[in-house]
Amino acid sequence: LAGGTGVVQAQEPDLKYFVEVAVPAPEDARNLALAGFDVAGIDRKRLSVGLVVSPEELTRLSAMGWPVTIRSTNRDAGAIDALADYIDPQELSTFMDQVVASHPDLAAKSILENTLFEGQTQYVLHITKDVALANDRPSFVFDAQHHAREVMTPEIARDLIDYLTSRYATDATVRRWVDNINIYVVGSVNPDGAMYVFT
Repeated sequence: LAGGTGVVQAQEPDLKYFVEVAVPAPEDARNLALAGFDVAGIDRKRLSVGLVVSPEELTRLSAMGWPVTIRSTNRDAGAIDALADYIDPQELSTFMDQVVASHPDLAAKSILENTLFEGQTQYVLHITKDVALANDRPSFVFDAQHHAREVMTPEIARDLIDYLTSRYATDATVRRWVDNINIYVVGSVNPDGAMYVFT
């Protein structure tokens, strides 16, 4: 609260840099991870490792002799907007609720894990014909977002859910799948990590 006025002000996030480190071999990414650095990715062709580092870690990298190129920071213009086109775990949960409301005979949402370490809930959407009735159909499990920064994979899960439920009435192939398989979609295996990325 700002000065007891009741107005909540957004706090600027701790400064983080996205840097590229030139490495002699892709295996050096493991050495950087073992040294405590947050490895965001590896470019095997260019022999570089992407890291997310604090100012102190940036200084440590340089002191260790690693060639570092700063690519961006989380305070750059547009950094927060970079995630605007992607669905966060709470939005995914709302989407699942909408699908269940629109297709109650095909879709049912359940909790896999309530209140994870950071307070998020892990959900699964079950899609099959007469979803409320027990059956002995084979099961197919699709899960997404194991790693926090996998912001695209929940989009694929959302597309899968939409494809199966919105085309059931008009697409014979989709109807065959949904009538004969228990399809389980876990849109975010790691909702805690995902919300950390979004916030």
